[in-house]
Amino acid sequence: MQPLPRDFLIRLAHEYDLSPEQEEAFVARFSGQENELSLAESLFISDNAFRTRMTGVYQKFSIRGRGPGKVRRLHDVLIQKYQQSHPVSDTAQEREQDRKLSEQDIKSSEQDAHTTDDQKQKVSWH
Repeated sequence: MQPLPRDFLIRLAHEYDLSPEQEEAFVARFSGQENELSLAESLFISDNAFRTRMTGVYQKFSIRGRGPGKVRRLHDVLIQKYQQSHPVSDTAQEREQDRKLSEQDIKSSEQDAHTTDDQKQKVSWH
């Protein structure tokens, strides 16, 4: 699964009113690539405590069902929310517009330079 930025996850944790314990498990789970046992150990809690915290997280995000599919479903929701809050297409469009404007500026500068040279030649011929 693709890890998500901690600041984004913390903001969502507050938005969904996660408890401090749920927030800690939620941020650890979706900001890294570790498995539940490693995450529980890094938080100094049992794997049962970690799963209990995550059950509360799933409930607050309205993720229903049993088993490991909940992690994937919540991750998909988080990716969607992240993409909505950080639209890539706008950035790509802005870069393309900037590139075109730069090309136009270069062409205009080149034309101005040629015009100035032409004017100098006309002046020197007179």
